[in-house]
Amino acid sequence: MISFKRNLGLPPTLLILALGAYLAPATAQNSAPTVQECEDAWSSSSASNSCGIPNAHDPPSISVNSSGECTISVQCSTFNFGNFNINQAWNDTSFAGTKDEMGRLKNCDGELKVDSCS
Repeated sequence: MISFKRNLGLPPTLLILALGAYLAPATAQNSAPTVQECEDAWSSSSASNSCGIPNAHDPPSISVNSSGECTISVQCSTFNFGNFNINQAWNDTSFAGTKDEMGRLKNCDGELKVDSCS
């Protein structure tokens, strides 16, 4: 049996607490969001008001990729809802990013962008 006190100069309890404090932030940062969390973030975005509209567009496809990012593939309207356009159309678009970014998506003439259209 290894004695932590003798080999590291720390009591075992203190060593375990220090190791836990060191690993906890790294574990929290690396945890991927769930699909439900990504769907909730999408629903809170302004883009969800003009993309994936029932009876007009295909429903959005939301998942979490192998890098732990929220991903979405969706059809978005290519016109401003405040201005009627007889040539209304939509664009197939996609996005991959953090859950926070997913919640800040905007529909920029049929393209998904974070925060602003510029």
